[in-house]
Amino acid sequence: FVDVPKPEGGGRLGYWRERLPLPQEAWVVVTVGRLHPVKGLDVLLAALACAPGYIEDWPVHLVIVGDGPLRAALEQEAHALGLSGRVHFVGWQTDPGPYYRACDLVVCASRQEAFGNTVLEAWAYGRAVLSTRTAGPLEIITHGADGWLVPAEDPAALAQGIERLLKDLGARHDLGEAGRKRLALDFSRERIVQQYHALYE
Repeated sequence: FVDVPKPEGGGRLGYWRERLPLPQEAWVVVTVGRLHPVKGLDVLLAALACAPGYIEDWPVHLVIVGDGPLRAALEQEAHALGLSGRVHFVGWQTDPGPYYRACDLVVCASRQEAFGNTVLEAWAYGRAVLSTRTAGPLEIITHGADGWLVPAEDPAALAQGIERLLKDLGARHDLGEAGRKRLALDFSRERIVQQYHALYE
């Protein structure tokens, strides 16, 4: 389960971006996870490189929350793709909550994903999720209802998803709110503990 966080900072993106710090007048895409080949972060960097650098006059920035053996290679790849100024490696975070609060979109680019805690965490903060069609996200996301799914290892499809959702505030809002409701219905502490009790009985 994932607990729903208490509202903080008036829900304002600017408040959290100033604290982190992140650019104010920008689209902020966040991905959270171990920097490992299975997470597809190289695919996400390639997607960012082929997506529009600006959408409605704002630059598109990517924040990578996490650490792991690929960090140096990914930093080099971001530089080679000309993305150094728009990709932020912030390392492992005890509490990634502020990054969820500060972003416009959460992306899960995994090649394989057994479940997808990042999806639930994004839903807890009411954020829209763009994910690859891997086992875990396919099990919990209904495409177009509470999340957006694209093929794995397909930078062009991922880029199209990023562009489409960043251009559509209404869709992001609806996906985030539907995800929040789905979390409360199926993945809240109360619901999961209730299911454990039923199993033990």
